[in-house]
Amino acid sequence: MKHTIYSTILALIVAYPNIIIDSTSEYNALTLQYPRLQQEWYTYIVEDCFKYRQHYRIEPSDVCALIQNESNWVASAQHYNYRNDILVSIDYGLCQINSCFGVYTDIKQNIDKGIYEYSLCIEQAKGDKPTANRLYNAGRNNKADNYHNWVYVDAIAKDRRSSQEMLNNYYQIK
Repeated sequence: MKHTIYSTILALIVAYPNIIIDSTSEYNALTLQYPRLQQEWYTYIVEDCFKYRQHYRIEPSDVCALIQNESNWVASAQHYNYRNDILVSIDYGLCQINSCFGVYTDIKQNIDKGIYEYSLCIEQAKGDKPTANRLYNAGRNNKADNYHNWVYVDAIAKDRRSSQEMLNNYYQIK
């Protein structure tokens, strides 16, 4: 029995080296950069990153940077989108899911839908995360020529780099 358990753990470590990192340690490290990150939310993020990682790797630090810039970790955040002074949609929750996809005010559903949409953006961008961030922010059908919020894309990239550096330093210290 012990041999089977150890064999399974070893196989998982080899197959998924980034998932088997002690998630509590990673959570503790990420809360240094994102103090509003809650353990329950982080659990959902890790589960969904694993579920939607298909062809392109989605790391929890990617999602944390996205949420930081989308909602600043305010679970009840709402953003009203106007076109020609007419309300066209509302973005909801941590991941700021647009109401055209449905109203996702439940935190677990909001994170799940956000990571799913982000995985589609990464796939459409062929793994290029800055392009995926633009697509997530503007919508997958929005062309780069029409996009004017590059500060948002840069902020996510900066937060993600900071997270990665901080995680690398955190694990070296341990």
